[in-house]
Amino acid sequence: LGRTDYSVVYTVLGLRRMLREAAEIHGYSTAREFDYFSRRFKESLESLAVLWGFAQRSTNGRRAG
Repeated sequence: LGRTDYSVVYTVLGLRRMLREAAEIHGYSTAREFDYFSRRFKESLESLAVLWGFAQRSTNGRRAG
């Protein structure tokens, strides 16, 4: 994970914040910004799942089912 993605995951999981609260901590307040923040969190979790062997990347770069 990069610095930003690490910070997103740490805020939600490490500091045990709700996703909306974590987004606000990172300066995201509009619905569009919250959607972006949520997507970053989801993609970060998917990357960690691949890294730790819980999921596999498909040939198109996305997580395989």
